[in-house]
Amino acid sequence: MKIDCEIIKDLLPLYHDEAVSEKTAEAVKKHLEGCTGCKDEYEKISAPLPVQEEEKTTGEKFARFMKRHRIKQAILVGVLIISLILGGWFSLNVPVIDVPFEHFGEVKAYRYEDEYGHKKFCVIYCSPEYSLGSMIKYANIKHAKVPMNQFMTAGEQIEGGVLKAFERTPLIRGFKKDAVHETIWTFEAENLYGDYSKLIFGGETVWSLEENADDPVPEYVYYFDKLEKTCRQTGNGYTWIMDYEKNIIGGATDGGEVIYWNFEGERIDIEDSFD
Repeated sequence: MKIDCEIIKDLLPLYHDEAVSEKTAEAVKKHLEGCTGCKDEYEKISAPLPVQEEEKTTGEKFARFMKRHRIKQAILVGVLIISLILGGWFSLNVPVIDVPFEHFGEVKAYRYEDEYGHKKFCVIYCSPEYSLGSMIKYANIKHAKVPMNQFMTAGEQIEGGVLKAFERTPLIRGFKKDAVHETIWTFEAENLYGDYSKLIFGGETVWSLEENADDPVPEYVYYFDKLEKTCRQTGNGYTWIMDYEKNIIGGATDGGEVIYWNFEGERIDIEDSFD
């Protein structure tokens, strides 16, 4: 007896689960052997179901997110710590060199006595400004017995009767184009063991007792020394100008009359004034 395909298709799930009688199972089997359409349908029913990935719960998803976040955060903190360590090391150990003497231009050095009888040196020079060392224009000689390890330092070291003065700058640096800094500073020319007989600045001798003891000291050297003392005592400021190209040097206390000289020590009158 021929069974209709629609009936067979209704029986296929039961046939697959072996939930039909032997006679019905035999009839379905025989039908499948001769009917391609029903056979294809049966193969679909018999095919294994695809394994579905178990869906993560909200808690599991959050835990995974936090784990990834902690890993990224740990990496970021590690990089930051390493950067701070390296940055701190570099700032404290940045390689510096003494500024070469040839960078100072024309150096003028004098030894004199101030109003209290203290023997001092005065050094005047011009030098280029460094792209990585704008602070160099504020560098003054410090009475330290060893150089300070900074980006930009100036200091002194004593060897017997010889005073060595220097300024320092980063090893890797550039120059500011057409920028020149002109500097004047004073410092002691004697210590507990007596007077210094020689001043070495930037690696070169700029004053010695043998050759320069009788050199005349320009008036502006004493004036500058007095300005510094007055401003330290009163807490007020002062203005000072130096211009190698125009051959002008001079200054005044805040609000005071400006006095000018040329570098040879002669007083001059100019119309310009300081603000």
